[in-house]
Amino acid sequence: MDSVDSHAEFCDSEGLKFPLLADEDGAVSKAYGSLMGAMSLRHTYIVDPNGNLRAIFTGVRPIIHSAEVLEKLDELQRA
Repeated sequence: MDSVDSHAEFCDSEGLKFPLLADEDGAVSKAYGSLMGAMSLRHTYIVDPNGNLRAIFTGVRPIIHSAEVLEKLDELQRA
């Protein structure tokens, strides 16, 4: 639920080459069941180009999460 500017700064500092969703009013977090009070839980959703939800990661552990997502993306591409 951070701002667009906050996400842009994070992407710049971490060298991320993809946008992060800024959900300042919590509408998307609420729709995906990630809203907990005044904050959004750290979940990752993989949505395909057709808008279909292909994978959900809850209880994200940042230290290993990148590897988990890359593995799932490889698996989805092979399917």
